[in-house]
Amino acid sequence: MTKIIKNPVVFAQEYPVVISLSLVFAYTSKSLVDILKNPKLPFVDKKQSEAIWEKEFHTLYIPLFEFLYEQNIKISVIITGHFLDVAGRKYPQFLEILHKMIKKDLVYIIPDAYWGSSHLSMYYFDWWKDEIAGTIERIHEYLHLKPTAVYLPLIYRQLPLEKLVTHFGMIDFVSIVDERKGGVMTMPLKAFRRFRGGRVTWIKEVEKTDIHIHWYTYNNYFDLMNVKNHQTIQLMTKSIGLEIALASTKAQITQSKTKKTISIRIQEERNWSRHSNLEKGVFRLWEYATYMLGKEHAEIDTIDDDPLMRNLFYSMNRDFFYYLGYDHYTKKQHLSFTSPYEAFIHIQNTIIQLEILLNQRES
Repeated sequence: MTKIIKNPVVFAQEYPVVISLSLVFAYTSKSLVDILKNPKLPFVDKKQSEAIWEKEFHTLYIPLFEFLYEQNIKISVIITGHFLDVAGRKYPQFLEILHKMIKKDLVYIIPDAYWGSSHLSMYYFDWWKDEIAGTIERIHEYLHLKPTAVYLPLIYRQLPLEKLVTHFGMIDFVSIVDERKGGVMTMPLKAFRRFRGGRVTWIKEVEKTDIHIHWYTYNNYFDLMNVKNHQTIQLMTKSIGLEIALASTKAQITQSKTKKTISIRIQEERNWSRHSNLEKGVFRLWEYATYMLGKEHAEIDTIDDDPLMRNLFYSMNRDFFYYLGYDHYTKKQHLSFTSPYEAFIHIQNTIIQLEILLNQRES
């Protein structure tokens, strides 16, 4: 546990609920035999993806945020650069609502990795940092904002965290944790940096900088995947709007503005205990893929020209984990896969496709 010092802003108190906004592609889900016969088969169906996103914007995102704006509900939004690019290109009405919410101080914008590949931070921090940079650029371009906090999917002692501090001036990090209440913890960055349990003394640039770890509870986190995949999306949109409004109101009533000494345990290593075996398996496959590809392929603006990078990031969206949940297949939903096992096999096929393409490139 780490000693707490005073911090002037607590996001979970000022903006009581957090909503995640990202777009998942429609996958072609080819079999392993198909992949081995033709490794250049399309990995995603772009036409179907665009059609799905159009439905989501018109039946979910636009009406939901119009409701939140009209009811003056304060929220935080974890958003991807890809989401903003699609909205800026085809759905300016959604951006107009966000602008109005920003003007009334109803929304706090938190950048996620460009493609929603947040979990890159667990094993390839430089790559994740470049993805965050892509989203920060889009937030400035479309929303005319300079973000002051970054979404951190897993809190543990990470040596390169100061790169976000030195490159972007970020000292606030937001995460979702299994706690009873949201809160904030302030600590010296040098205390957060650990390497195999020992102090790191050879990085001096931000030695005296403090960073703030803000956390929301899962009760106040809304990822919207249940709504997007439900057969009656319009009805579910109304329902989720009321849930968000109720959670926000309840949090404002129960949370005290008084700064209390609150702490959260910072893991020495990344902890996968709350993830299922299939999710852990996907983490290992993603880690292997990033090891294969390497940092030299990680330029955001050239991903669509590189099938290696394109396939990896299309598959590495954080919302893909929704398809690995057993319970989601018993509901009345339109899912991309028939079972969580098919979703897992899909990722395996992707990694095999990446291996084949990489071997061809090297030869």
